[in-house]
Amino acid sequence: MKHVKKIIISTGATGGHIFPAIVVANKARDIGLEVKFILSSPRIDLDVIDFDIHMVPSAPIVGKKSNLAINLLKIFAGTIKSMPMTLSDRRRSVMLASGAFPSVPPLIAAYLSRLDFYIMEQNVIPGATVKTFASKARAVFTSFPETQDYLENANVIFTGNPIRKLTKYENAKRFVGLDENQKVVFVVGGSQGARRLAEIALETSKKLKDVFFFIQCGRGNLEYFKKIGLVGKNYKIEPFIEDMGLMYSLADVVVSRAGAGTIFEVIHFGIPLILVPLEISRGHQIENARSLAKKQAALIELESELTPDKLADRISELLGNSALREEMVRAQKDFAPSNPEEKILNFILEDQN
Repeated sequence: MKHVKKIIISTGATGGHIFPAIVVANKARDIGLEVKFILSSPRIDLDVIDFDIHMVPSAPIVGKKSNLAINLLKIFAGTIKSMPMTLSDRRRSVMLASGAFPSVPPLIAAYLSRLDFYIMEQNVIPGATVKTFASKARAVFTSFPETQDYLENANVIFTGNPIRKLTKYENAKRFVGLDENQKVVFVVGGSQGARRLAEIALETSKKLKDVFFFIQCGRGNLEYFKKIGLVGKNYKIEPFIEDMGLMYSLADVVVSRAGAGTIFEVIHFGIPLILVPLEISRGHQIENARSLAKKQAALIELESELTPDKLADRISELLGNSALREEMVRAQKDFAPSNPEEKILNFILEDQN
């Protein structure tokens, strides 16, 4: 069909979509492709200054109806702004879009320009953007095999989820001043934090006094936890974790929301995992967690039913049973395909030749 020289990557607005896109972008550049980013008001701090970045307006079309007219105007403006990029050099370019509403204007522009495009879906349940454009895409690359069931008219390719490069520390506990035999639980509520999960973890730390808890609460919850105390005898609360590789290297157990990014990072490090999915937002985190739980790659607890006693029991179950931990880590390795970014780019290049 054509010899691809350039890949236009559209993504936003949270780390769950942006980080996998950056991983693919870095790999694409490594193999000699020119990379251009189209972003729409990312809500997280990013270091993508080495790429050619273009900002376009976008907005969701679901939610508050009072904003519908304004949001449609933003999408129209974003489409117009994206058109020169999708029309330019179509014979050598393709687009890769990473889900969510920020990709709507670039995807409309690609469709109108007859530019071949591909989509990445990070969660089990595809969002409205992916559902709308999936049948028109050359392929949809998914993190979970179950997504196939939601996209019957699309070319679905199960690749796993690309994860950012994180440092593995060989002597992590010694690095932070802990005894090598100290058991550590890392509690993470996603990039925005999770106040209720952090509260439960803090209460759990009082029941498991021989376990040290690192708890990520989210910047928005910092003032609340300052009043309680950010540091205790067996816990430390941080608003945001800069070095996730260090936390994963420290952890004997991870307690986490069920966003795809965190899930696949934990799998990469091979850590026993307790998932406490967010019970809103289309329920996609619940389905993400169930996908792992049915393969024995993680335990799952619903936050609405979770208590400090129950969490303490689950953590103790994992820490006290080496066979269970080893079985879970093996299941994780079987669950996640290796080198998903390579699989995505290889498919695109082969598809275009």
